[in-house]
Amino acid sequence: MTVDALKDQLVTLLIDKLEVKGEVTPEIPFTELELDSLVLLEFSVLLEQRYSVEIPEEDLLGAGDIAGVASLVLARQDSATTRA
Repeated sequence: MTVDALKDQLVTLLIDKLEVKGEVTPEIPFTELELDSLVLLEFSVLLEQRYSVEIPEEDLLGAGDIAGVASLVLARQDSATTRA
């Protein structure tokens, strides 16, 4: 999967599954989207279910935006594949 495809999927998750309102793009910081801890927790669970990676809420905040989360997902998937 490409980074751009993953970014698009993550934006769709935020809009469709977590009902985040307003303009959502991969580069808009989570702070501007006003995501609370419950939404980030739900996002973390969705990431684990869909992409088989664990990304705690703190790491999501640290990633800062969808682009950062996409990088984390791909890196952790790659790491898991390398270990297997």
